[in-house]
Amino acid sequence: KYVIIETDWITGFTYGTLFSLVFVMLVPLIPKYRRIIGTEFSSYRQGCKLLIASEFLTFGANAIYIYAMSLTAVSLVNAIDSFQPFFVLLYAFVVAKYIPEFFKENITPANILKKFLFFGCMVLGVLLVV
Repeated sequence: KYVIIETDWITGFTYGTLFSLVFVMLVPLIPKYRRIIGTEFSSYRQGCKLLIASEFLTFGANAIYIYAMSLTAVSLVNAIDSFQPFFVLLYAFVVAKYIPEFFKENITPANILKKFLFFGCMVLGVLLVV
């Protein structure tokens, strides 16, 4: 938040993204990880388009998150962000009805109840902090 107070949100987002990119680009310089990347890359080639799409969505989500923090208090943004698991569970439940082969997780009423209970604990924890 201090970075966003001193500069605009796009500057904070850009420097954070560049730092992350530089850090990730340093990983192949370590010989152990370079070997692992070399041996495993062919198995990931099939899902490369999905991975790239996911990264663009993550990039956009991070930009929106930083922009939201520039507009209001960080505690409010984090409180709203804590509701994300509920939306993911709702999305999974709706999509699983129409495309059941898309999910490999066992979606039973007991599992959904357990997830809602734990997500509720997360939200309660955030509300206690805020």
